[in-house]
Amino acid sequence: MLPRASEDMFAHKLVALLERSITASRAIYDIWYFLENRWPLNKEIVEMSARKNFKDHLEKYITFIESISDCQTLSGIGDLLEAEQKVWVKNNLRNDTIFFLKLCLEQEKQS
Repeated sequence: MLPRASEDMFAHKLVALLERSITASRAIYDIWYFLENRWPLNKEIVEMSARKNFKDHLEKYITFIESISDCQTLSGIGDLLEAEQKVWVKNNLRNDTIFFLKLCLEQEKQS
């Protein structure tokens, strides 16, 4: 099991996604990684960031990531990736992250 600090790290990464003035593709990649690997999340940190409930935040993250083009997802992380990884990021990162966030939103609605 991951230590509680991992829950906080995931939450802060989500919060930072909307607080930065420029899109951080690395943040989207990190969020995808956390979701893909089912990291726990400290929802309280996310809710405190703008005093909204977690479901509202999830909807904002989904809308924000949907507004980014697939080509933009390489900005800022392309230099860190090998050619095969770049293809995956360009073709899948955005959609996969949105898919996972929508799953989280559905789980929140059911709870």
